[in-house]
Amino acid sequence: TGAAGMVGEIGRVHRALSPDGKVLVQGELWDATSSQPVPAGAAVRIKSVDGLKLEVEPVAPDAPPGEPQPHQPTAKGA
Repeated sequence: TGAAGMVGEIGRVHRALSPDGKVLVQGELWDATSSQPVPAGAAVRIKSVDGLKLEVEPVAPDAPPGEPQPHQPTAKGA
């Protein structure tokens, strides 16, 4: 799969993207760039890989697709 297999993966911004910064993906830090500023801690999706640099886009903070979400128990019958 290699780097191309990372496209679509979700990562976390380690150092704010403005437009360049660092992103943590699959336990590794990558250089990254975004077309818009993204703060540290935000979730991003990988759009493409160019050598050792990722192009990313921010994802909505509420349940981004592809990222496991913690199980939230529901009150049934309440």
